[in-house]
Amino acid sequence: SNRRAVVEAQMADLSRGDVIDGLVKALKPYGAFVEVGGMSGLLHISQISMDRINDLEAVLEPGQKIKCMIIDHDKANGRIALSTKTLEPEPGDMIKDPKKVYEQADETARMYLEKQ
Repeated sequence: SNRRAVVEAQMADLSRGDVIDGLVKALKPYGAFVEVGGMSGLLHISQISMDRINDLEAVLEPGQKIKCMIIDHDKANGRIALSTKTLEPEPGDMIKDPKKVYEQADETARMYLEKQ
């Protein structure tokens, strides 16, 4: 189908470790669905912050623009796993100061990837 071809083309451009802009679409008990490049990715609640998140709605809200890192993607099924905790300069920053996380995302990601 045409939609599948479009998704496959977009998936080809993305790779693990990329930092991308996303739009929070929906919150679920287990995390947030984030639209990245026209596709839906899952930002699992365990991947949002190093600190435990008790109230997801206090951290993210639908319609919010965020930066996140692609930590895994399943090209066959068009699924993307996202993380913001890999972008935290200090553990818990996604809860305390998300703006700082997004501003420093590219730099923090570079340091994180060098450690891998």
